[in-house]
Amino acid sequence: MLRTVVRRPPRAAIFAVLMLAVIAAPLANAAEEAAKGPDARAAATKKKKAKKVERARFADKAKFADNAGKVRGYSVGFAALPSRLVLTGPNGKLPTDVIPAGVGQRGPAGPAGPTGPSGGFSQVRIVFVEGNAGLEGVSTATAACAANEKVTGGGHELVYPVRAAAAIGPVEMTYSKPTVINASAGTSGWTAQAVRIPNQFKVEGGVVVPDAAPDKLVIVKAWAVCTSR
Repeated sequence: MLRTVVRRPPRAAIFAVLMLAVIAAPLANAAEEAAKGPDARAAATKKKKAKKVERARFADKAKFADNAGKVRGYSVGFAALPSRLVLTGPNGKLPTDVIPAGVGQRGPAGPAGPTGPSGGFSQVRIVFVEGNAGLEGVSTATAACAANEKVTGGGHELVYPVRAAAAIGPVEMTYSKPTVINASAGTSGWTAQAVRIPNQFKVEGGVVVPDAAPDKLVIVKAWAVCTSR
């Protein structure tokens, strides 16, 4: 009985065949493309471009979902359209075309409020009183308003001395203020008080000489602004 012996080809031969196949495939494709006419090549190119555009369109759709530009199914924009949410403009206000024109009807009048207190004064007068002749250097004067009046202001005036303080001694005001004359009667007024501080010298004939008996006389006048309702 005869046996058939199959020998394995050497590795170099196998590698040479594979390399030949790799090199021959592109050449075969090129030959196939060359065998096609210009129209066939243009059609193939157009088909490739169409597939590329289709892939890009699907990629854009994947980036922006169909409902991404809506709020609960409603579209959004700056123009007023049916079933559309309107956005505010750069000034933060709605467009004028989405605001109803005109003013609504006036509502019914509300109930009258309570009557407030009566204001103002029906009469204003100024009262003044000259104080006592303060031989001891103190003079006090009080200008009183009537029982139905209230003092709202006041002041004072120095009646005596009227000459220069350097020659007769300085005069100081102790106070000038509103005062309550009779709390039970509700009367008020303005009181002023002046005090004279005599010098230890006086002027006689243009000459300064010691003042053995300095003049302490001072007179003040008080005046008050009295108002009644």
